[in-house]
Amino acid sequence: MKMNEMIKSFPKQFFKQYDNLKNKKLDLEKFKDIRNIVIVGMGGSAISGDLVSSLVKNEVKIPIHVIRDYSVPLWTDNSTLFIFSSYSGNTEETISCFNSALSRSEMLLSICTGGELQKLSIENNVEVFSLPIGYQPRAALGLSMMTLFLILNNLNLLKIEFVKDVLNGASTLDLFYDDF
Repeated sequence: MKMNEMIKSFPKQFFKQYDNLKNKKLDLEKFKDIRNIVIVGMGGSAISGDLVSSLVKNEVKIPIHVIRDYSVPLWTDNSTLFIFSSYSGNTEETISCFNSALSRSEMLLSICTGGELQKLSIENNVEVFSLPIGYQPRAALGLSMMTLFLILNNLNLLKIEFVKDVLNGASTLDLFYDDF
């Protein structure tokens, strides 16, 4: 897919990922004591974290931090939900943080298409939210954002009405993109 086609697919990505993940459920007992959320990623994966944390700041009562680094902050602990996002699953900074976080919290989730992150997640019983392949990582922004919205919704931190509002906005944007 060419970059201009990927850009035009942005609104459709929200619907595609919603359909892919709408029935995925998490063990709420495992995630019941979240006091802060750390989204780890680089490039487009971190940008989706920045955008989502900004968009939900008046909806989610728990602080959300985006980390672009090789290590997790010292203040993280067993009340931290870690979300590791790497389109390829092979981003070395994200993998490094994943390995560090294993000893800090049991509340870990991964977002990727495969790679080392998926392998490590499976080995450590960490739930993986899959992204469709075939995109350039920076062009998969809608997929990554919807995944984060659905994770927050699944954990009862974000109301489904917010997710539906996002889908309504994507629908409107899709009409605009059709004119390109």
